[in-house]
Amino acid sequence: MFDNLMKHPDLKPLGPENIIVIAPGPFSGLYLPASGKTSFISISPLTGIYGDSNMGGLLGVELRQAGYDALVIKGKADALSVICIDYEDIKIRSASAYADKTSSDTERAVKEDMGDIETRVAVIGPAGENLVKFACINTEWSRNAGRTGMGAIFGSKNLKAVAIRGSHDLPVHDMDALVNTGDQAFDYLKSRDLFELWQQQGLMSVIDYINSVGAMPTHNFNDAHFDGADTINDDAMLKYEIGDTSCFCCPMSISMPSYSRRQQEFH
Repeated sequence: MFDNLMKHPDLKPLGPENIIVIAPGPFSGLYLPASGKTSFISISPLTGIYGDSNMGGLLGVELRQAGYDALVIKGKADALSVICIDYEDIKIRSASAYADKTSSDTERAVKEDMGDIETRVAVIGPAGENLVKFACINTEWSRNAGRTGMGAIFGSKNLKAVAIRGSHDLPVHDMDALVNTGDQAFDYLKSRDLFELWQQQGLMSVIDYINSVGAMPTHNFNDAHFDGADTINDDAMLKYEIGDTSCFCCPMSISMPSYSRRQQEFH
């Protein structure tokens, strides 16, 4: 990122000279908790300075298992496109069929076109395509790189999605030491007082607290308090919970897929 800025001191965030880096951590894909995050790094269209945002899930693990520690994207495609990474085979394909589709619809369609539901997809919706400066990048239906406008960076490059498929084993210098360290870390987490609460209620357990201290993102953070917090807190959402999911190798399982009969859609 620094080297690119030195080459292009007058760089515009939504210009082709800007780059976006997709980077999991060095522990992603290994037997260690809290190692499943993937960062998206660029010059933010919202602030004009360095910006990053991260998401959980399995995207970064899949990238590493495809054989890559990070992905750097620069330039701009002539038309809306998808980068398809299938192990060592990388192709840029047309995304015209996905234009104006929501992130969820696009992710589903890309997985179908790849012929593998386990393909991991980082995708933007109409906001990213239209360069909304706070647009997100999304994956796995509910995981979002939601800050600093990284979705607009995808859109500025005519990049609708990045699809990744890989299952290579990751090299480990000392597997016994890794397993021993991982066991200790998991045992420590399980011993904490709030461990079971987090497993049961997920992130919804913090809604009331962050609302009470004025840290609840509301109306795109124009406000920090939400009057309807009691309609989305842990007690409210547990009525609709149909299961839980977690990031790679995370024992917390704090994501709570829910279903509303009224809206007939997953959240």
